[in-house]
Amino acid sequence: MKKTFLILILALIFMGIIVTWQLNKEIPKVVTNFEECVTEGNAVMESYPRQCISEEGTNFTEDISNKQPVACTADAKICPDGSGVGRTGPNCEFAPCPTGDGSISNDNSN
Repeated sequence: MKKTFLILILALIFMGIIVTWQLNKEIPKVVTNFEECVTEGNAVMESYPRQCISEEGTNFTEDISNKQPVACTADAKICPDGSGVGRTGPNCEFAPCPTGDGSISNDNSN
């Protein structure tokens, strides 16, 4: 009798552990559009329009069809080599500065 009771208690504890483990598992969110992809923290390509790649490898493109065109100001940034670059792109960021070796610097500070 004591042995059967002990086995029953151990079985109930084991089943409780399994149920708790299953309930605490994170349910993966299914990404269905660009905004959800960005919200989940996936990689965003800085193209125009922007693209986001989900963990599953699905590529989502930002819908820009209803966005108003952006007019950038005509100011310029003076680069270390003395040349100037203007603002460009959908976020009106300064274009990268050229470097002395012919490559382009990725420093986009304003």
